[in-house]
Amino acid sequence: MHASLDDVAQYIRASKDVMDIAKTLIGMLPKGTQHEGAERRLAEAERALRATEVQLAQSLGYHLCQCTFPPQIMLSKGRHPRHDVEMFQCPSCEKQDPSERHFQQIDKDNAAIEARRADWRL
Repeated sequence: MHASLDDVAQYIRASKDVMDIAKTLIGMLPKGTQHEGAERRLAEAERALRATEVQLAQSLGYHLCQCTFPPQIMLSKGRHPRHDVEMFQCPSCEKQDPSERHFQQIDKDNAAIEARRADWRL
């Protein structure tokens, strides 16, 4: 049996809900060794959940930003107006992929090609 994307999304949402509940319960524990141990285990579980989300996103073809570890999942911000290429942006550092520099280089290369064509026509 294969899980659908909806099943995976529901699992991730449920896992996050469980993490929120655990944070609340840990907050109710008296300070001390048990409290610190529970906080450590919760932090480890959150990192594992985040790594699972990243692996899922990567397997689905999402772009990843390496500004943090685990990587941030980049989200679509639409298509470039002149080049009709989908652009992605990191919600954490706001890096864009492809970058504006990439599009500037394409424009520069296209201008150089057009200039050579004009020279050949003379």
